[in-house]
Amino acid sequence: MAYLSQYRYIIDPVTIMVNGSAITEVPTNRIKSFGLEKDFDFCHFPLLSVSLNIKPKIYQMIQDSRESVTFKIRIQRYSFDQTDLTNYKYKRDFINGVFTTFIDVKTPILDDTLIEYDNEINNDDNKINDLANVYTFYLFKEKDISNAAKINNLIFTSDTLTNIVTYLFYTCGVSNVLMSKLTNAALQSEVLLPPYTLTGAINYLDQQYGLYTTGSVLFFDYDRTYLLQKMAKCTAWRLNEYKKVVFSVTKISNPNSSFPGSMVDSEKEYIYVNVTRNCVDILTDTITNDAVSGNNTLIVDPMSGGEKVTSNAEQIGSGTYSVKMQSFENPYIKTMNNMIINENKTVINIYLTETDISEFTPNKEYVMTFEDQSVQAEYGGNYRLTFLSVEYSNQGDSYFANIMLTLKRSL
Repeated sequence: MAYLSQYRYIIDPVTIMVNGSAITEVPTNRIKSFGLEKDFDFCHFPLLSVSLNIKPKIYQMIQDSRESVTFKIRIQRYSFDQTDLTNYKYKRDFINGVFTTFIDVKTPILDDTLIEYDNEINNDDNKINDLANVYTFYLFKEKDISNAAKINNLIFTSDTLTNIVTYLFYTCGVSNVLMSKLTNAALQSEVLLPPYTLTGAINYLDQQYGLYTTGSVLFFDYDRTYLLQKMAKCTAWRLNEYKKVVFSVTKISNPNSSFPGSMVDSEKEYIYVNVTRNCVDILTDTITNDAVSGNNTLIVDPMSGGEKVTSNAEQIGSGTYSVKMQSFENPYIKTMNNMIINENKTVINIYLTETDISEFTPNKEYVMTFEDQSVQAEYGGNYRLTFLSVEYSNQGDSYFANIMLTLKRSL
């Protein structure tokens, strides 16, 4: 018999370093909160936020050393037993590495002399508590930011896009890449790359020449880098990785709806997640999108003129148009554009707790199933994971994960 597994998280003390040398270690009781955000469509990197209760002097050192300060972070996940929350079974690293931050603030912090003077003129016998302030830092994996920032200004002749993309990853020092097989296998007579960063170069190739019929997803996750075809199927995977996640949305009246968690079905080779109906929001973004940017598209080609592409998205009236330039005869410009518009017709937000976040990766196939058959008929089917957000709440010795996933119905 299979049981639903429930997960919690623990975080080690945070070490703050300048030029690789530790200046302080923040104990876990002064880590006020932390969160994680992964926007697979619009941001190429995960964003880790940490709120720390530190002395103003330390913050001033961080601020003054903004170009060389780093944070050593380790977060682990474990499956727990409700009867013994301190029994850390199957504890594994979830995030473990050195992170950098971007600080634009240059406001100086009051030094000790000014603090004493402030106390004196205000007739205050109580000294200012130098641990009263909480500072929030937004962190990125140092190595990934460094690799992706490398500039590429190259010319390729008589080569395929697969070779070009592989060469870019290699020269920028990016390893452990999961990449879908490129749809565009044509031999390119000449490809001139402007001076772009790695992310800019791959986006340029995708927009100008077309890597996949439906567009691409490029994401530098903590344990690997993904370059995937934008679709609701698993087209690249790790050895022994399960390729499918099934969300089973139960009726509120179903007794099983009160048991959150996930389990691995080794026979069917998928991950099963139990979801309560009141933890699911079903949306459409196309009505607002049409008013802001237009659901329909006018593709302008300098050689052949313009062509109107009309979507079948839900909208008010006949819909408005956006304009896109076609300079290098990208053969997939229509299908890429329609994929973006049609995905927004059905968007589902799922709210979860006590689940293994590491299983929610952009390469998997996600299937929505509803116990209510009337809902299943309209909204059941294959979806693509586009966004993940996690807020961690302190539960004594461990942290409780409040998770939001955004899925879009896709091919």
